[in-house]
Amino acid sequence: VPGWAIAILCIFQTVNVAWHFPRHGSKLLRLKDAKQKREKAKTPLKDFVVWLKLRDAKTEEGANCAGERSSGERPWKEIALHWLKLGYFLFGVAANPIVITGWEMAATKLIQQVFHWSIQTSALFIGGIVLTQAVSLLVVSRLTYRYADAAVERVAFAVCIGATLLMFQYTPAESGRGSWVYTLPYLAGSFILMNAVTIGTVLMYSHVSKVCKREEIEPMQNWMNVTGFLFRCIGAVLADYLGANASTGLFLGLLLSLVLGNTALHTQLLPVSSG
Repeated sequence: VPGWAIAILCIFQTVNVAWHFPRHGSKLLRLKDAKQKREKAKTPLKDFVVWLKLRDAKTEEGANCAGERSSGERPWKEIALHWLKLGYFLFGVAANPIVITGWEMAATKLIQQVFHWSIQTSALFIGGIVLTQAVSLLVVSRLTYRYADAAVERVAFAVCIGATLLMFQYTPAESGRGSWVYTLPYLAGSFILMNAVTIGTVLMYSHVSKVCKREEIEPMQNWMNVTGFLFRCIGAVLADYLGANASTGLFLGLLLSLVLGNTALHTQLLPVSSG
């Protein structure tokens, strides 16, 4: 299947997801806020007076904090870090689909060349590797109860980098034994790569809801879905034109960027209270 055919299908899928993406969550949040305000209005007079005093105290404290921040800290730094944090998630869901779709194209071509299998048999083998992700996701999802999401993502992408080192063709293709010496490590690295990169990718969609502001969650998840599907197109096209080593080098560069970005923004990627 040519890369352009997969790219066209990904575009149709992207439009479909963007069009049908649910947008009623923010309305439910507004209804919840309105309900809380009505319940506060029904409180006894004494409790209502206490609530007013607490509100005024919080307002005065917030004003003092805002004054201290404007005089001491630089607000542009917080804004820049916030946008860098959002950019990390968008870059992640753009880079990982390139790796996943690009590997599917490159591995299918490799298997056909080495084993001389048909496209149906090659696709069945690739699907078997992809199917193992269901088990790995179920196992690793338990780790998020004990460790921060950012730490799990960082380890997953670091494992991906190690897996790509097995996928380079170190033996010249002209040598008689080059195909098998290269293919077996490539398949072993592919198994590790696909499981680890899928763990990092899926975790990002839940992680973003823990570090964004409440009103940013739905727009961010919508943009992440659209970005992911669009960059699947790019991954399919690139892998169709690039060689095996060039594709693996591209995967390595993208994954290394994710590890560096995750490490640099580690504090920003910790969960925050919604507001």
